[in-house]
Order: sequence, then C-alpha cells, then structure tokens
Amino acid sequence: MEIGIYRLNGNDSLAPLITETLSSGRHHISIIDDRNLSDDLDQRAFDGVIVEGSCRSSDIRMDGMSESAQDSGYVNVIVNNEGKLKGYSTAACGLERMLKDNGMELDGRRTAVITGSELCETVIRTLRSLGAEVTAVSPDPEELAGRGFSVLVNPGSDIAFPEEISGLETVIDLRYPPLRTPLVYEAQIRGLQAFGGLEMRLHEIINAYGLITGEKIDEEQIEYCRKAVYRSKRNIVIIGMPTAGKTTISNLLSRCHARTVSEMDDFIIRETGMSISDYFSKFGEKSFRERESEICRKLSEGTGAVISTGGGVVIRHENMLQLAANSLIVWLDRDLPLLEGREDRPLSSDRTSLERLYEERRPLYEKYSDIRIENNMTIEDVMKALEEVFS
Repeated sequence: MEIGIYRLNGNDSLAPLITETLSSGRHHISIIDDRNLSDDLDQRAFDGVIVEGSCRSSDIRMDGMSESAQDSGYVNVIVNNEGKLKGYSTAACGLERMLKDNGMELDGRRTAVITGSELCETVIRTLRSLGAEVTAVSPDPEELAGRGFSVLVNPGSDIAFPEEISGLETVIDLRYPPLRTPLVYEAQIRGLQAFGGLEMRLHEIINAYGLITGEKIDEEQIEYCRKAVYRSKRNIVIIGMPTAGKTTISNLLSRCHARTVSEMDDFIIRETGMSISDYFSKFGEKSFRERESEICRKLSEGTGAVISTGGGVVIRHENMLQLAANSLIVWLDRDLPLLEGREDRPLSSDRTSLERLYEERRPLYEKYSDIRIENNMTIEDVMKALEEVFS
C-alpha cells in the first residue's frame, strides 16, 4: 500500500514514526509537501493520506466525508477507496481512547473547555457524549476566577495554570508538541491528574492507519508504538545534588542506549572558557544562573538525549518547565553522608555548606522529579533500577 503523510504547518511529525512502526515494512510511506498534495490526491497516487494535525475539509477535493468530519469541518485522514476519496476525523476517537487509558470517568463532572481552537467543538461534543457537564470558557483568567470545575480541558490555547479555579482535580492539555506542555507539568507538580496531546495524537494516527489499511490494531501493537515514541522523542533529565553521581550515570545511560549525553556544566565551561568556580568568583551566582537557564532552553528543544544537570537547576521554576517539555525528570538521590564537599563546587566546597544546600534543595528535587532513584548502592543496582525507565 502507498501511505502519504502530509505535514501541515511544519508540525513535529509523529505519523511517520507510528505508521512505520505499525507497517514493519509492509507498506510504502512517503512525505507529501504543500505543492504536491492536490496533484497527488487528484491522481489518486496514495491508498490513503494522514494529515499531521488536521486541515479544513473545504480545502481538499473529496468525494465524501464521515459524519465526524462533517460535524467538525476538519479531516486528518483521507482514504482512497477504489478511486473515491473520503475524509475522516479521528480526533474524537483519539480523545475517547486517551481518556479511557487514563481511567477518566466524566459522568456528571463539571468540566471547563477553553475556547479558541479548531478542536473545541469536537472536544465539547465528545465530553458531553461521555456524560460530562461541560462549560465553554474563554482563555481569559478572569473568566475562570472563583469558578469551580473538576476538570479543565485545553484544546489548543496557550494558557498559564489557572490558580483561580477551585476544586480542580484533572487537567487535560491537547496541544502537541511538546510531549508535555507547561500546563500539564504545572498540574502534575501540584499533585493533580494531568495528561496531554501526545496520547491523543498517538491514537488519532493509529486509527487513521487502520482506516487506510483495514488492519485491526491490537493492544500489544498500541503499546509498542507508545514505547517507540518515547524512546525516540523523550529526553532523560538527571537532577540531584553535586556528587550524587549524575555524570557517571548519564554517561552509562548514553552508552547503553545509544543516546547523546549533554552535560550542562560542560556547556557553560565551553561557552565561557573558564571553570564553574572561576565563573562564580568573577561574575557571581546570578550571572551563572542566567547562563544555566539559557542552556535549559536550548537543550529542551532536542529529543532522545540524556541531560545531566547542574545541582542548582531546580532553583528556577522556569528551568524545570523548559526541561520537562520533552523529558522524563529523574532524581538521582544520594544520602547526605555519602555526598562530598569539593573545592571546585562553589556552593558546596565544605561539609557545612553541603549540608545547608542539601536541606534547601531536597524538597525541590522531590517536587520537580517524575521518578526518584536511590544512588546509595552499586552502579549496577542503579542501572538496573533505571532500566525500568526504558522498558
């Protein structure tokens, strides 16, 4: 079969990875650019086309549309059935499956849906069909102030975490990329249930692939696709105290899993041409933290790497929002008696300063990490614990 993938607006593409994983070489998959889409469809060059994101159904010449595509006005898959082109939207089924995977029961729950996105109407219809009590609200924080909602769903607006909502239990942000939006991460570090658009996109694409090929995708294949996406797209960020073993473990992970390793302190040393302690002495901690934040922004844009952070990266909330976007945050936790004060560490050069730093930062490591790995044992035991991250 010939499967085309149309990249709309330069979206970060999941479709080639997922379709190639499902296809296992049985189908030919190619990328379509803007200039060729209409011609390729007119010539019936493909058995089906998956649209990265979705496009207006009125922009594409088709012979028919599914009910869901007609209702939404958007399509994200076009199937060539014996020369007849039919457009489908798999957004609703992707949303339903994501909610199911996360154990969401919506019956009777007060749910706010942020307006201003092409997905908004589809999301509202789907949530109401599942029994949610839905209210459409604007992205304006003042509209949310003082109102009580159990669930907040953001189909596509760029909004900050709504501190004003009372009774909030679940946050769903359907934007992708990144793997994890700041809105989702902010909710998670507050202890709320939160998940995002990657999972919805995964199921949208799997459903689109099934419509084109006629293949039934089982749960084992779905899980294999999910793991393939995380292996390819997700960074592993290691946080923890100085001398907790971050560099050693990061280098081992890099070798074992063929990932590049980025040492944040090394970036700063290369850029400034001086050691961390010399930089602190000459320019002070504030200047160092600014450079550290710049490195966080740069590294957060990459995927599939191991990132070893400086011990103080957790001091700035914005650093962690940046790093969490495409990463799993792993706290490498070593007990205080096993940590060492070193002269080349400006803020932990002696035992007293190290102990003070430990008390200050430990709550931050706990707050911002997705998982905690103890490094009070052998390196082999630590690596065995970390293997579960990659399984």
